[in-house]
Amino acid sequence: MQQLMKQIKEFVDKEVKQTIHKWFNVQKKAARTAISCLMLLLLYGCTFVRDDTPAVAVVSKDDSDLQSATEEKADEESQNAETQENVSHTASAPSTEMSATKITVFVCGAVQHPGVYELSEGSRVYEAVACAGGMTKEASQTSVNQAELLTDAQMIVIPTKEEADRQAQEAMEKSDGLVNINTADVEELEELPGIGASKARSIVAYRETHGAFASIDELKNIEGIKDGVFAQLEGCIKVE
Repeated sequence: MQQLMKQIKEFVDKEVKQTIHKWFNVQKKAARTAISCLMLLLLYGCTFVRDDTPAVAVVSKDDSDLQSATEEKADEESQNAETQENVSHTASAPSTEMSATKITVFVCGAVQHPGVYELSEGSRVYEAVACAGGMTKEASQTSVNQAELLTDAQMIVIPTKEEADRQAQEAMEKSDGLVNINTADVEELEELPGIGASKARSIVAYRETHGAFASIDELKNIEGIKDGVFAQLEGCIKVE
């Protein structure tokens, strides 16, 4: 009986020990699994923290840069607007000043009311004539360029038809090709046949001493101009 009880006790002790051992093994595995899971969570958590921190910093920096760029652009646009406004004022100032500039001219001759008149710069002759009441019936309307631009202190003379005809006649006489020995200078006289530099100076000196030539024959009084030379000059000269 005692022997049986001893065997039963030994069996129970053995089973208990094995059960306890198995339970510890199970708990150990569970603990290892739990520790592994915890380490994984910590590892991923650290990774998220490392990934998130720069991202937040970058986003913050981008927002700051974007805000700075926006402010700089706004300032630049404001400065450009001010510059354009200043340029506009500067460009318009001369125009205003120019439009306000006045000139003074004297209109006389064959006009209704001769006198001094003030006009805007850039005006033309016909506007000055209009200020003087227009031309008279005797005026020669084609003798003056009525489209000519006026200048300050200019004198506009409107001739009559008679005066215009006389001026035209005088111009024709002056263009007859003859050299007026009373007004010609040394260079003009040198172009005459038979007259060199020496004779040209002698003609001018004679004129200055004795006054204007009364006739072309008076040239013979000058030394070096005899009948032969005078014959060459006779059809090329005149006195007026």
